[in-house]
Amino acid sequence: MRFTLALALTLTATAVQAEPSVFGLTIGKTTEAQFLKQYSASQVGTNAFNQGHMYEVAPGSIDFEGLQKVLVVFDAQGSLAGVNAQFPKEKFDYLNQALAKKYKLVDKQIPFVGNKSATYSDGNAKIILEAPHMSFQMNMTYLTKTFDKAIADGQRKAKNQQRDKEASQL
Repeated sequence: MRFTLALALTLTATAVQAEPSVFGLTIGKTTEAQFLKQYSASQVGTNAFNQGHMYEVAPGSIDFEGLQKVLVVFDAQGSLAGVNAQFPKEKFDYLNQALAKKYKLVDKQIPFVGNKSATYSDGNAKIILEAPHMSFQMNMTYLTKTFDKAIADGQRKAKNQQRDKEASQL
């Protein structure tokens, strides 16, 4: 009896700690080579925040209703750092409900009128839904917490540089 309970707890803990996957790609685990074998994609540049390659997945490669665009970002070591998917804004509630069943809700801002957002967390990953009020599109982003921090640090640095540049002109 104790062995069965211990085994069940171990399996549950392992399942909770698994990194999330989206479109068959595991955040922080899938390699660039694995991705290129799985999808037809075009390299669209190098990410400014982590110096990893960025790819746009060919339209129609992923069978998901309403999916308009997918950008996949790797880190400099070739591990999947993030996936950004663009959908029509009408998919927000559907995607939010689906994510709520799988991941831990960290933050939610869903006013009757205005920008909608929801943030989820799982393992070393963050999942963000954003639907700007005056837009026809919404974004669903899966990213490692390391990549999320690199983006925040890079944006903060750019903002400080802009502020310093403006202050020097006064």
